[in-house]
Amino acid sequence: MLTLLRRITRLLQSRRIQRDLAQELEHHRSMRQQQLERAGMAEHQAAMASRRALGNVTLALEDAREVWIWPSLERLGQDVRFGLRMLRRQPAFAAVAILILATGMGATTSVFSAVEFEIWKPLPFPHPERLVEVYTTGKDLSGQSAGASGPELVDWRMQTQAFEQFAGSLNRGRRVLRTDNAPESVIVLPVTSNYFATLRRDPALGRSFSSEDDRASSPAVLVSDAGWRRLFSGDPAIVGRTISLDDQPHSVIGVMSPAPYDFMVSPDFFVVVDPHTLRDRTIRELDVVGRLRDGISIESARADLQLIAQRLAHDYPAAQEGRGVRVDGLRESNTGWNWRPLFFFLGAALFLMLLTCVNVAGLLLARALARDREFAIRRALGGGRAALVRQLIVEGALLTLPAAALGLLAAQWALDLLPSCLPTDYLSRGSHVVLDVRVYFFALAVSGATTTLFGLAPAVLASRRGLSGVLAQGGRTIAASPGQRRARHALVVAEVTMTLVLLVGAGLFINSFVRLTRVPLGFDPTDRLVMRVSATGPRYADRRQVVPLASSLLERARAVPGVTGAVVGSSIPMGSGPVVLFARPNRPMPEARDELRAIIRAITPGYFRVLGITLVQGREFDEHDDEGAPRVAVINETLARRMFPGENPIGRELVLQQSTTSWVRRGGVQIVAVAANIKEVGIHEIEFNDIFVPFAQSLPSSIQLIASTAVPPATVIDPLREQLLAVDANLPATSVTTMAQLVADDLRSARFNLLLITAFALLGIVMASVGIYGTMSYTVQQRTQEFGVRLALGAQRSDILGLALGQATRLGAIGTILGLGLALAVARLLGTALYLVPREHSGLIYGVSTTDPLTLACAVALLLIVAALAGLIPAHRATLVDPVVALRAE
Repeated sequence: MLTLLRRITRLLQSRRIQRDLAQELEHHRSMRQQQLERAGMAEHQAAMASRRALGNVTLALEDAREVWIWPSLERLGQDVRFGLRMLRRQPAFAAVAILILATGMGATTSVFSAVEFEIWKPLPFPHPERLVEVYTTGKDLSGQSAGASGPELVDWRMQTQAFEQFAGSLNRGRRVLRTDNAPESVIVLPVTSNYFATLRRDPALGRSFSSEDDRASSPAVLVSDAGWRRLFSGDPAIVGRTISLDDQPHSVIGVMSPAPYDFMVSPDFFVVVDPHTLRDRTIRELDVVGRLRDGISIESARADLQLIAQRLAHDYPAAQEGRGVRVDGLRESNTGWNWRPLFFFLGAALFLMLLTCVNVAGLLLARALARDREFAIRRALGGGRAALVRQLIVEGALLTLPAAALGLLAAQWALDLLPSCLPTDYLSRGSHVVLDVRVYFFALAVSGATTTLFGLAPAVLASRRGLSGVLAQGGRTIAASPGQRRARHALVVAEVTMTLVLLVGAGLFINSFVRLTRVPLGFDPTDRLVMRVSATGPRYADRRQVVPLASSLLERARAVPGVTGAVVGSSIPMGSGPVVLFARPNRPMPEARDELRAIIRAITPGYFRVLGITLVQGREFDEHDDEGAPRVAVINETLARRMFPGENPIGRELVLQQSTTSWVRRGGVQIVAVAANIKEVGIHEIEFNDIFVPFAQSLPSSIQLIASTAVPPATVIDPLREQLLAVDANLPATSVTTMAQLVADDLRSARFNLLLITAFALLGIVMASVGIYGTMSYTVQQRTQEFGVRLALGAQRSDILGLALGQATRLGAIGTILGLGLALAVARLLGTALYLVPREHSGLIYGVSTTDPLTLACAVALLLIVAALAGLIPAHRATLVDPVVALRAE
């Protein structure tokens, strides 16, 4: 280390050390000369003799320098200084190259940051690789994996050998926070008392849950950081206070630290799961998180739990027969579920980065050709190929390093804008993506690869040029060799090829988005206002109290000026709903489980009319369909087609069975109508079975008020809130929005995808235009004498224009043909990855084929027009050549 420091110090002080050494050598020579003069030798003879005795002073200086410093490092410094001088002489070239590189690096780094943040980044918990999520498998309502029951969780804890801890959580729910001001609807997450101990996440204030909280007489509650700031203005004195949730007092024991990772929506409060609600072995509602013991693999943990499942199946055959266990890593299970668009756009960004490299490589190739004479002279003076390659790599680094810095700044700027334009559910970890060490290493790797590419390509082409041919041309314009011309043309063709692929992608997304905006919704979202009301707490413990609440609310809402109609439902279109398992009496069950499940919705009379849903046949519910009347239902067209093919479903019966919600009454219902299909989850979705039941015959705890208006919906929000408080002063309204806004929000992901791929395509067009323009400008410069001769011999200027423009058109046509082939190959490679696949992914495009002829034709036409326009200006410049000036220059 000491030697290293000494060498670095000597390198920084090399000029002074060299000057001191030269003075010392001169002092020795002078002393030798004086000795010879005292011996009687003449002065000039003594000077010559002293120099012969001392030897080659320059060589001695060089030998000493090699001992003191690293010669290779010094040569690198010389190359850097020379490269900076060359770039200062061509500031426009340096600025354009750096700007192009920064654009490509910024786009690529931004997308890579999102992918790394969403998919590859470890969870921010201690030893996150040991955190897993555990599911039970077997026949159930969803047909897929389910959660665990309370008794199963207890059995796992007692019998496992592979896990340190198990913890569970239930679905988030809304409760009413009673404060001195208006009541507030808050999100509450019930968890087991060891939930945060399993994750090893500590509170910022107070304490976390403990086993004593399972048996405490007064329920304990933890406030999330977001809830603490929003509801209590960050008051630290909240710890120890008592708050009211659904009219039940809760003691605040702590405030959680800011969530390092949110499983989708962050709750406002955490409460301990009531152990008495988890005694039924058949109700599997717990989402279980486990922490593996040190050194235990997921495969070993899965085998351990499978043995326990087999023992439980033997001990409890009625509840556990056929049940298995699935164990997944917590990160893999809860993040990256939307990985297909991320990887797709990462591929598009890498395409853009490659296009950037090709573009700048073309600029550097032209610059290297202009320096052919310089390179030839260096080689003639003894400079080898290694020195030339080193010089060009250094010059490439001088371009890529500032470009990488600007690219990182651009990426940071783009990521800062991301939360404002990214849909809230696009990334499971949220939209606050940050640049971290991995991203910096990625940018460094891209910069290193780009530097090497830029340095080697021009050096190889330059080193193949004959010295005699280059030097013989003197100061005249140096003609490109056939290899260099082919290289430039190949680069332009590659730019056009990759740009066409990006254009086809953008065209597909544009086509898809237009089709999505025209998809029939099955309902009318215009001038429809929606607000949610959570009827919870002791007052509504008897579910029958919800009926007078809904009746009073509807009566008051219909009296609000501007409201033309009002209904209540358990959920709304575009909002999905609980799932119910059903059957047709005395008929064999279909093999496809999708035909046995339906989204169920409890609605008041007038629901279809207010929302503009068409009844294909049958009648709407009315006030006679109350609790004491025969149970009835309305089904949608999809369910009617699947369950009653070729039959009239009116008057037929369905049997409602198990449901994902407790308010659905099991038993038979008679079908009284068939309604048109509506979009249940999103515009881009598969068809669902729908069952509607009268509100008075099934009483949900959370209701949606839907109001149609003759005025802008925003003007009736406050009056409707006032009417709700007049019915029950302790019931807050939440999720107030319009149906039109719900439709717009659903299109937000498609719009974001469209903007992103279109931005990549536009950048590609710009770079392809720059490449074609640069190639044509250089070609015109090289062929100036030829054009002058042609004009002198009588050629028309239109002929020269066609000759010059023809080359740009040929390059564009070749690139377009290759681009079509590459686009079709990419489409075949992607297969169904861009389309909705039920139970696998939601898809990126809708209603358009990846080989859509119209999209391909439009992309080809646009790119050929751009190529022609990019070559038009240099071609027009060729027609302005003065034959006399052109011939005199040669």
